[in-house]
Amino acid sequence: GGAITTATSGTITTTGAANTGGVGGAGGEIFIHHTSAAAGDITLGKTLTAAGGSAGGGGSTGGNGAVVTIVNDDGSIAVNAALDASGGATGTVAAGNGGTVQLKTAQAASAASTITQSAAITATGATGGLLKVNATDNVTLQTAGNDVAKLAANISTAGKFFKYSDTNALAVDTVGTAGTLTAPSTTGASQASMSGITTLGGAVVVAASNTGTLDVNQVILTTPSAAGTAGGSVILEAGGAITTATSGTITTTGAA
Repeated sequence: GGAITTATSGTITTTGAANTGGVGGAGGEIFIHHTSAAAGDITLGKTLTAAGGSAGGGGSTGGNGAVVTIVNDDGSIAVNAALDASGGATGTVAAGNGGTVQLKTAQAASAASTITQSAAITATGATGGLLKVNATDNVTLQTAGNDVAKLAANISTAGKFFKYSDTNALAVDTVGTAGTLTAPSTTGASQASMSGITTLGGAVVVAASNTGTLDVNQVILTTPSAAGTAGGSVILEAGGAITTATSGTITTTGAA
């Protein structure tokens, strides 16, 4: 129930083994869970690396990045050191695929259950990685260097916002079910599939920096539940093309 903090020399590394004669090893899955026994934050103060192993130097394909799941049942999440679930470096064939990063806060009654960062989240690879966010408070993930390929988010408390910036091309899309570990409390890491970005009247800001494209392949919805409440605003920005596809509707309708 107390706070969870990684600091000083407290790095976490589950990177797969390099292989100069074949495929790099996959990164090891990570699950960090703070229970609701008492309020407390999860603060990553040192690097967390769950990358695939390199295939450089004569290998074929880099290992795939892992699933990293961080769940706080009563408190905030602060990513204050680099979180990397990237695929391993290419050999003679290809790099490994990026992994999946899942961030969740679950206690709307807490003084704060925000998700913030001061260091980048990366999950790059031959196929870029995924970011799934499920929160009960404001989410601000706008630090330079963030790099995933697909994003989905749900903010379940009225009026709370979601803000994310990526350094390259980005798609608002579907991020499938991921996570296989089980904590001693019997809480599982598995987080259900999620599509698009949803808030209850909170603002949505999504940016793809540099020349990155921004594809809205799934719904962005900010309609609130409380009668007569205004819908949340939506800001989309990219250095490359911005495209809303078949299922990529954007709805900011106020509540009836």
